[in-house]
Amino acid sequence: MTTAELEKWLKTQLEIGKLALEAMKTLEKLAKESVEAGDKADLAAAIGGSQRPSKLPEQKEIDDNFNKFGQGNPELKKIVEVLRVINQQIAAIKTRIQAMKILPQKAYVKTVNFAVKAMAGVDPLIQRTGPQMVMARVKQNVDQSPKLTSKPPANKNAQSFSVEGTLTLSSMTANSLRGKMTMTFDSGSANVEVKIPTKDADEDTSKLIIQIVDNAMGKVIPALEKLVK
Repeated sequence: MTTAELEKWLKTQLEIGKLALEAMKTLEKLAKESVEAGDKADLAAAIGGSQRPSKLPEQKEIDDNFNKFGQGNPELKKIVEVLRVINQQIAAIKTRIQAMKILPQKAYVKTVNFAVKAMAGVDPLIQRTGPQMVMARVKQNVDQSPKLTSKPPANKNAQSFSVEGTLTLSSMTANSLRGKMTMTFDSGSANVEVKIPTKDADEDTSKLIIQIVDNAMGKVIPALEKLVK
């Protein structure tokens, strides 16, 4: 191989390398999407694609040809180094793709309707602000589960459940608050009642909501986890 032939060969490999790198980036994007969607078939296809032999020569062959026929040409050396980076990037992407796995998918728990009722002795404003507090706490409980999530899944076929409920707050005495909550979900319902002493009505109402939702979800979550496939 003459120096001129080496130059032509290196430039050809450079074009092949650029195309191979873009193809591998596209393959990695598809692999990531298949993981997010829980699509095992698409992920297997992506992994298989990353294992196919590359049209780009290994860096050792490129280095050997340059050392034999390049005569130290600095312009050709630049091409060799660009090809080295491309080969390294392709290898890194292949490694990432082949390490990808689809973890067991969590079931989606949708918070549907939550109402808060204020009885005598409780500020009626809680009927407007309470539902958001309840839903936020429900979601916190759900997201602590290894099998459930409150975040809508990318996979439309993911298993899903719904939870809704009503919380009723009342004042037992001047020094106590009581909450009753009924939650309904796919496989049943849960009823919880909590009574706490109170000094600051607003602060203690928030505490009561947190406590009663936590108690209710302590019954709901195990029941839903048993339904996860």
